[in-house]
Amino acid sequence: MQIYRWIVLALLAGLTMVLLGTAVLAYQSPAIPTPAHDSQLNKGPAWQKEIPPAVDLAIEQTGIAAVTAGQLLSHNFRVPEFSAAHLRLTRNGRIVPFYIQGTGPDTTLYFFAEAITSTLTGPAVYRLSQEPGQAMGVHPAAPTQAGLPEAWHVAHWEANDTFIPDAPGDDHWLGQLLLAPTEWQIPLSDVQANGRAAELTLRLISNNDDPVDPDHHIQLWINGRFLTDVFWDGIQQKTITLPLAAGDLQNGEPNVLTIGVPGDTGAAGEAIYLDWIELRYNGPVETASAQARFQTDADITTVAIDSAQDNLLVFDITDAHQPVLLTDLHFDGRQTHLAAKPQGGEYVALNPQQAIRPSLRAVPQWSQSLLAQGRGAAYVAIVADEPGFIDALAPLLTYRANQGFTPTAVSLTQIYDEFGYGQQDPAAIRAFLAYAAQNWQPAPQFVLLVGDATYDMQAANDDTRNLLPTYLERQPDSSAYAHDGWFVTFDNHHSPAMSIGRFPVKTLTQLDTMVAKTIAYEYALADGVADPWQRQALLVADDEPAFDAISDSLESTLADSGYQIHDLHMSTKENIRFDIISALNKGVGIVNYTGHGDAITWGDEAVFQVQDAAMLGNGDRLPILTAFNCQSGAFSDPGEDSLAENLLWSEKGGIVAAIGPSTRLSNGYSLELVNDFYDQFLNGRNHTLGEALLATQTAAEEEHGEETAVYTLNLLGDPALSLPKP
Repeated sequence: MQIYRWIVLALLAGLTMVLLGTAVLAYQSPAIPTPAHDSQLNKGPAWQKEIPPAVDLAIEQTGIAAVTAGQLLSHNFRVPEFSAAHLRLTRNGRIVPFYIQGTGPDTTLYFFAEAITSTLTGPAVYRLSQEPGQAMGVHPAAPTQAGLPEAWHVAHWEANDTFIPDAPGDDHWLGQLLLAPTEWQIPLSDVQANGRAAELTLRLISNNDDPVDPDHHIQLWINGRFLTDVFWDGIQQKTITLPLAAGDLQNGEPNVLTIGVPGDTGAAGEAIYLDWIELRYNGPVETASAQARFQTDADITTVAIDSAQDNLLVFDITDAHQPVLLTDLHFDGRQTHLAAKPQGGEYVALNPQQAIRPSLRAVPQWSQSLLAQGRGAAYVAIVADEPGFIDALAPLLTYRANQGFTPTAVSLTQIYDEFGYGQQDPAAIRAFLAYAAQNWQPAPQFVLLVGDATYDMQAANDDTRNLLPTYLERQPDSSAYAHDGWFVTFDNHHSPAMSIGRFPVKTLTQLDTMVAKTIAYEYALADGVADPWQRQALLVADDEPAFDAISDSLESTLADSGYQIHDLHMSTKENIRFDIISALNKGVGIVNYTGHGDAITWGDEAVFQVQDAAMLGNGDRLPILTAFNCQSGAFSDPGEDSLAENLLWSEKGGIVAAIGPSTRLSNGYSLELVNDFYDQFLNGRNHTLGEALLATQTAAEEEHGEETAVYTLNLLGDPALSLPKP
């Protein structure tokens, strides 16, 4: 690591003050948003005046939410009048109606909020800005008779414990695995049923397929009463809806659903995941402990809500986008009575103190808008908002400026603010880059994502935080995999429009290491001419004839281009682990693995695996790793760091960049990808690693129709990394 730091310091010391000033101006952008103060609200460039001051309200529950004038004032949000004439509430740009009650700092704004259930995006965000908005409609609901103390309720149970990337359908987070034979009892808590008929719905995912037909069989009971047998076949999403008879549900008692998987179909390894359970039942409406959400039908024209307060609020949310406040309710000292819609509807009742309280964040007025005229950069670094990340990236940006690039660093939060309405959504990154491609001069050619990703947007553990998200691409077989290229794929094309790579770093130390490695590698090129070690290649092949053939073909190609080859074939020597480590420690410019494997291991025999990264001591002799085997380019598992990541983070050596797919590939794909990539790598038309990969992806789509290859390949490293001249 010391030699990396020495190289970086020497390079920076040698740059002129002009270059330093140019680089700083090019990439300077606040790492942490700074809230605007009152004196700043109407100042700044013209583009800033088009973006009024705003506060983002983050919501993690569905129901009636509320924010007070005092809370907004604490975030420097001031308006002449707390009303729809001066306030606009939006969700993803759509106007959301609201109701205002009270005076002074306690004035409260109420609205119906819908949480995001997907784990692929962050909490739902509602933006409150200083613009004319929409007041919620008001409708009288005075009852003409005492209300019935009952309504319909929908209870939902869902546990998102397990991520299954190839789960059919659009929900890849599932609950309990039911592995035949088994029987599982599920308590249905907080069901206050009145004994009427009800309806039970389950969603299951079957995750195995067997020649027998059908290969899945489950049995269902409610409170010990047998309901039904259900049979089906294959890997699929299975939704089961069953009527429950009057008396099946107990009032206030634990109601128990039993799911049995007898394992009597003859299928081997019958595996079924529970996705969710829903129960629609009739019961009393009360707000003693929480908001009450209920439904009515034509049989229920008046409703009595058990409430101890005369200031109960009831909202008609039949149309969730246009909720209505109900007035003229009757409170008899114990219950609140209201007239329901004759055709039926959906409602939320609450005491004011039960409103959901969102977390607030003042939306800053960024010093340099990404939408401003005159913006441009050929090299764009999108940086996770971690302390020190932008400063740590500065040496690389300065180095790129010295090479003639126009670099800029952009905060991820700024992208969410200006292109995602404050929502933590990967689509905002794509929207920004599409805008920059059309409007920036120069337009981005290289995009570097700085921060690690997981497929769980909501991961909160320090080791699994989703610092800068990836996109989960769905294949035709319903599997999902990390696809950074999606961010730079526009206009319904499959091939990317820009070269993109990622520094998959979680810590400042990891980022320092990758920056230093990138600069050290290029410094070793000496005006593009490779050092002798950079003209050596290590080729590793698994023990199958197809893999030997692929590796032998690559050996011939590289040798013809002047590379010295070190080939290691498991078919001729089974245990080659120490040979791999020894060759890497001596220093090579290219490492290619061909064979079976996954994100952490080469080969079924584990000839090279994640633990071996600590064995490397090749210093600044850093190779580029290509491994066109299954999942070698995966980096988004929150519970497991990949082999490629550990090699990139190694402070004593390792690699400078890695290219590989994030999903499974066939041997045929592997052969074509190896040939296509190294043709682009060696032909002299591409000067950077990102350009070589981009040309490979374009050729894969245009010449072979290999959409999967385009989707799956990820570059972990700097896409502007220089390639040795042939």
